[in-house]
Amino acid sequence: MLTKTGERVGCLASAVIERSADGEFLGTLVGYTELGEQADLEKNFTGLYRDTPAMLHTVDRDGRIVHVNDRWLMKLGYRREEVVGRLVTDFMAADESASDQQAVTDIIAQGELDNEPRSYATKSGETLETLVSARADRDKDGQVTFMYVAIKDVTERNRAERQLRAAFEENARLREELERERDYLREEVEVSMNFGRIVGESAALKKMLAQLEAVAQTSSNVLIHGESGVGKELVAHALHSRSPRADGPLVKVNCASIPRELFESEFFGHVRGAFTGAHRDRVGRFELAHGGTLFLDEIGEIPLELQGKLLRVLQEGEYERVGDDQTRSTD
Repeated sequence: MLTKTGERVGCLASAVIERSADGEFLGTLVGYTELGEQADLEKNFTGLYRDTPAMLHTVDRDGRIVHVNDRWLMKLGYRREEVVGRLVTDFMAADESASDQQAVTDIIAQGELDNEPRSYATKSGETLETLVSARADRDKDGQVTFMYVAIKDVTERNRAERQLRAAFEENARLREELERERDYLREEVEVSMNFGRIVGESAALKKMLAQLEAVAQTSSNVLIHGESGVGKELVAHALHSRSPRADGPLVKVNCASIPRELFESEFFGHVRGAFTGAHRDRVGRFELAHGGTLFLDEIGEIPLELQGKLLRVLQEGEYERVGDDQTRSTD
């Protein structure tokens, strides 16, 4: 273009044709950008692309890198000539790159991506955890020509979150252990020759106490019969306190209060992932009572299918946690 003074100025022209509702030509709207200004804009954009603290790269429609900024190179440890022209999946972590070529193809077809978690591999073999966002540049037919990709390194943030999560889980585990100890810790029962809280003068009671005194010194399993409310739990406490196991735990289990599907886990424990909701290993009642006494209240409520396993642990002292092949022993 020529200025009023006759000076030539290089410009970039853009035009839009305006038409009426019937399609009749009304005029053309033309915009001019001085090439000097355009060059400055491009220079500024290039500088911003190069120096921004974000990791940036541009890929073509095949997923090959055509541009990459200094931050990207510094983070992954490569030189520019080692990167340009290669597939972006070449720089993804080994466990992702095989499946990510199709994912990259799909993303390019869609033309956008927002904060997608991806892992990249540095030249030294370390894994960089990132969030990836991308936008497409399209031709006049709407086909993607390039994808402009911005990457945020979240490796340290994720590591800190994992450490915090692990600390919370450990805290929950310790709290659960303390609660179990609180719930299952043996009760201190005042014991004397009259067996503490068992008091009576009848011949039947005295006979029962004599039997109790004799059996307490053995390692036999004891079945306590009696109607509800006659004091079976008192007898269990007395047996424990008079036995060589008195310094160990006395663990009580109310079999009637345990859901049928949780019996095996409750008695034998389970390992993490054994079933839905098993987020961590759990100690069973037999393991909690190791070295002490296990009092099974309402034992008649135990399902028939579990009684064989219960018999095995009572006879042989062996069991497996749910979801675990390791055989454990209990006393």
